[in-house]
Amino acid sequence: SRPPIVPAAGQLWFAGGLSVIGRALVLQNQVTGAEVSVPVRTRLTADIGAELGLYRGRLAIGVAAPVSIWQNGDRLQPTGSAGGPTQGVAEPLGTTGLGDLRFRAKALLTPVEASAGLAIVLELTAPGGGQRDFIASSSFTMNPRLVGSMRHRWFALGLQVGVRFAAERHLYQTLIHDQLEWAIAGAAKLPVRRIGLALVAESAGTLNLVSANYAHGTELRGAVRLGWLRGAIDVGGGAGFGQLAPAWRAFVTLRGHLPDPASTTCPAESLTF
Repeated sequence: SRPPIVPAAGQLWFAGGLSVIGRALVLQNQVTGAEVSVPVRTRLTADIGAELGLYRGRLAIGVAAPVSIWQNGDRLQPTGSAGGPTQGVAEPLGTTGLGDLRFRAKALLTPVEASAGLAIVLELTAPGGGQRDFIASSSFTMNPRLVGSMRHRWFALGLQVGVRFAAERHLYQTLIHDQLEWAIAGAAKLPVRRIGLALVAESAGTLNLVSANYAHGTELRGAVRLGWLRGAIDVGGGAGFGQLAPAWRAFVTLRGHLPDPASTTCPAESLTF
């Protein structure tokens, strides 16, 4: 059967993981292209979240939060600029902090048993306190997006597209504001018994919609997914290019669910997005 996009009523989905990103934030001179500053060179982050089904596999609410465990970088010291009211140049970069708290609501638009599904998601974020060290945004944001998924035998495809509305923020010579966000992923199930094993490939990107130079970033990632009855673990990595993407990433993610008494659906098998 098709893995669901929205959990069944009373069902709790949860996920947590660790990721390391390199050259997470790099500033370049817009005229010469020369590197000016690397405010965040490396960061280790833990992320945890959960989603609860509310109504017949059609409505759900969720919450998630990232925590920076460790990071390094030069903040914005080589530029001599504070980069806005939230970052100070004189102080060293803080190593730990709470990122943006994420709150979301999800509604399924297609029939629950359809071979392909489409859902609408509204996500709101609030700064968690790490604004001074580039761990959190400097303002509240709103992100409406469409999420789709389909599966045919051993292959699955997922995609999403949305717009993130945020307050203006100047970072050296770049104006960061509203952004278009997109992602597409594919997975192929391998012919092994007793466990679910799949190879996953995905691409995700961001485009700044109001900057004069249309700052952007794209990541290409791959992972091996090991799935079982009520959970799955992903191990993978990737590379990025553009001003709004880290140069590289490595990650491990664990996801699973606590079923409601009437449900036998597993949302975390090897081909579930």
